[in-house]
Amino acid sequence: MSFDPGAGKMRRKKFMLGGIPKITDRRKRAAELIEVLTKQLRAGWSTWVNVDDNRGYTALSDALDKYEAYVECDKKKK
Repeated sequence: MSFDPGAGKMRRKKFMLGGIPKITDRRKRAAELIEVLTKQLRAGWSTWVNVDDNRGYTALSDALDKYEAYVECDKKKK
């Protein structure tokens, strides 16, 4: 479980491993995922926020600056 800033609460992230036919391989992959994700979470990474995603979270000041630039550009077009 990790904190989802969009929902404002802790949420469980599911990883589908049912496509791996052998149960021993599935358990091995699950152990690898647990190890990697635990390290990432301890380092501050969030499963719910993708920095590379344009739809991710942006600082309010940055969003307001972009909006002001958009409004100014729109005024010049008219």
